Amino acid sequence: MRILGIQINGFGRFADISLGPFERPVTVFLGPNEAGKSTVLEFIRRVFFGFPDGRSGSNPYPPLAGGQHGGSVTMVSDAGETVTVQRFQGSGGGPVTLTAAPGGPLPNVELSRLLGHHSRDVFKNIFAFTIDELQDEKLLNDDSVNAQIYAAGMGATKLPDVMSTLNGDKRRFFSKGGRNHEIVKSYNELHKIDSELDKVANNAEVYSDLTSQLKEVENELERLSGLRRKHQSELSRQKQLENAWDDWNNLNQYEEQLAELSPIDDFPVDGVGRLETLEERVRTAQEEYSSAIEAVEAAKAKAEETVEHEAILNHSTDIRILQQGRTYFDNAARDLPKREGDLIRHQKKLAGTLNDLGTDWDQARLEAFDLSIAIRQEISQYRERLKEAVEAFGRSKFKCDQAEEDLEKYVETENTARQELKTAAKPVGRKNIGKVFAALGVFAGIGLLAVGALLGGNALPIGLIAGILLISIAAYLFVVGQPSTGTNADYASLSRDLAKAAESTKRAENRLEHSKEDVKKTSTQLEGVRGEWRQWLAERRLREEFLPDDIEVLRGLVDLGRTHHEDVVEMKRHIKTIQKDIDNYIAIAAPLASGFGVPFDRNDSNTIAAAAGSLVEMYTEVDRRVRERTNAETALKNAQRQLKTRASGLTKAKQEKEDLLQSGGAANAEDFRKRAELVRLRTALEDKRCSALERLQSLSGPRESLEALKKQLGDTDIRAIGEAERRAEEEYDAVNEEIESRSAKLGEIRNKLEGLMSEEDSSKLRADRHRLLEEMMGHAREWAVRTIAENLLKEAQRKFEKERQPGVVRHAESFFEAITGGRYQTVFSPLGSSEIHVTDSSGASKQPNQLSRGTREQLFLSLRFGLVRELGQRSERLPVILDEALVNFDPERGLRAARAFVELSQTNQVLVFTCHPTIVELFQNAAAQPGVQEPEVVMLG
Repeated sequence: MRILGIQINGFGRFADISLGPFERPVTVFLGPNEAGKSTVLEFIRRVFFGFPDGRSGSNPYPPLAGGQHGGSVTMVSDAGETVTVQRFQGSGGGPVTLTAAPGGPLPNVELSRLLGHHSRDVFKNIFAFTIDELQDEKLLNDDSVNAQIYAAGMGATKLPDVMSTLNGDKRRFFSKGGRNHEIVKSYNELHKIDSELDKVANNAEVYSDLTSQLKEVENELERLSGLRRKHQSELSRQKQLENAWDDWNNLNQYEEQLAELSPIDDFPVDGVGRLETLEERVRTAQEEYSSAIEAVEAAKAKAEETVEHEAILNHSTDIRILQQGRTYFDNAARDLPKREGDLIRHQKKLAGTLNDLGTDWDQARLEAFDLSIAIRQEISQYRERLKEAVEAFGRSKFKCDQAEEDLEKYVETENTARQELKTAAKPVGRKNIGKVFAALGVFAGIGLLAVGALLGGNALPIGLIAGILLISIAAYLFVVGQPSTGTNADYASLSRDLAKAAESTKRAENRLEHSKEDVKKTSTQLEGVRGEWRQWLAERRLREEFLPDDIEVLRGLVDLGRTHHEDVVEMKRHIKTIQKDIDNYIAIAAPLASGFGVPFDRNDSNTIAAAAGSLVEMYTEVDRRVRERTNAETALKNAQRQLKTRASGLTKAKQEKEDLLQSGGAANAEDFRKRAELVRLRTALEDKRCSALERLQSLSGPRESLEALKKQLGDTDIRAIGEAERRAEEEYDAVNEEIESRSAKLGEIRNKLEGLMSEEDSSKLRADRHRLLEEMMGHAREWAVRTIAENLLKEAQRKFEKERQPGVVRHAESFFEAITGGRYQTVFSPLGSSEIHVTDSSGASKQPNQLSRGTREQLFLSLRFGLVRELGQRSERLPVILDEALVNFDPERGLRAARAFVELSQTNQVLVFTCHPTIVELFQNAAAQPGVQEPEVVMLG
């Protein structure tokens, strides 16, 4: 059996929630403390086995968040049948309902079959347990669990009894330190006989004298005994006459009274008793006959009763739908306004998002807007291209601006040099011809530099070298041709500065020209990319001032708008579904309410619910009354048959009474009683006469002796009998005293003889001694045989325990070895015992109380798994449900335990509740193998 889903109407902190469907073999419920993990586990227990009554001390888990206290669990059996078990708080564990899908309701007794006929204790301790049960050491002492472990036995249940019998026989023959066994008893008797033989001596003469005295006393006692018998006989005869005297007189009196009563022949035996019985039968039969008439009239009235609204029984299917769907209708009617309010909120959110997008946006455009990966890649490419173009234009513009600033500086420097040169004093004396040549060389060098720079390529280094060379020569001629005075030197220096400044200005102008060309080129490229981007925006009806980053914001708004739109669509669908269910419910309830006069308002859910409740109550009441009428019809037939039987019984009783009166020869009951009294008196006298005669017969003996006794009694009187009895008693006492005296002497002689030992007794003692020796040897052989048999059986038991363990223990051993990583390799139960032992890798045997707490938990977990596996082979395979499992295990042991869970889940569903994410990782790692599904994780809280 697997649990498919859980519906909690009201239980603890949960109200109106659903969990499931659970589709994987292992489901892990993860949630923080107080998230309700233990609450869900206890909910499953109580839906299956009932709610505790008020006297229980367990947590009632009241519905703190509202809702009806209880809910349902949907499960599928091993045979594939899907059944929903619904239970709510109430008497007797709460009312439970089983519904098959499809198939309708099932009898409640099917729940026990679906749960494998297991008790609440077995389910709690084996299948659905918490960490508290896992740590509880009382598992093996629980009778319900213990009975499951040893239910199958081990095939040799009589072996411990046989060994116990052998051990008892051994102790009976011999036991170390014992005093009551057979060998010791025989030894003690042998010691006693040896002591007696030691006392044997020569005592023949004393023995002969005592034997003669004994003979004389015995002869005297024999004579006195004969005399005592004679007196005893006389005394007995007189006592006989005394004892018979009253019976003799009574016998004569009874015979005289009988002679005075007239005889009545053939009167019924116990006539009065039989008459009274028949009279009582007649009275009883008359009363029963009258009661039967009344019963017939009462049943007839009920059988003819008219039931109002009987036609409602023809709508049983609709009534059952109304009854079963009442809770859902109430929830739907209550939930519909909330969902409509949610719809309005979602619509407002959608409108707000469309407003943020712009007035030209609507739901159709929102849905049609392309947000594919290809579009996102295009946006990303445009972002990169725009970025590169802007950066290139920025770099070229920066260089151009820098070139303009440099040119301005160089022009200013050149103007300053020129102004200084103009204001400087010109050289005096004859002109130096070298100055002219120097000036010509400078201008020629600058011209070469300019030409090389403009032409570029190979002309640049040639022009650069030639220009620098001419300028150097010109400088040399200028220096050589200067006048020697100071004025001439300053003027020449200023001329050189002017020349350098002019050269720098020319280079700056060239750089500025190149920079402007780069700015124009990068600007053109930037405008081209921007044009493509604006075209891309125009094709999608987007504002041209949008940047790629703005599109990302727009995409987020579109995603949000689509989410709001989906919420609106989903909420509309949900409202439509709820409204449809409500309309279907109303469609069933409306005609029934109209047809049977129940108030009904389609627009008022409370009135609809009340009408449905009234219809269900009406159906229940009508069904009850119709069943009562049907029962009354059956009762009427039974009452009519009973009336006929009572009438026949009354007639028969009256006839039997009349027959009894006739058999007694009486005209009526009073005459019958008088005749019966006369018969009773004669019978009593006859009985007394016979009793007196029997007592006389017992005193006298045979018939002849009775007649002799009667004659003796007739010939004497009571006074003579008393006097003769007194004399016989005195003579008897005298002889008896003499016998007692002789008997005392006889006893004294015999005591003396017993102190002596004759040869015959000595021979007897030696024979007894030989017999005791033989008995001791026999006891020793019996003890040895039983000792050997016991040792052989012990060896057989050890072999049997090793090879023939119950299936539960074998399964547990496999799980325990896997969880402990092979540290413990054997789990076994000694034959005839309800204990569990384990053997570690060194061969040492231990009981659970000798293990560490962690290992003990692993053992108890393995035993539970073994029970689950074994019970699943006998009946329905129930799910294994655990609360906070593996929290005390270290990572390595926890992983091995999780693998055991995963292995178990191949046959039984596993549900685990935990607040530790590491437990989820353990199960995920344990399931990381081919063919095994990863655990399903359900969040709680």
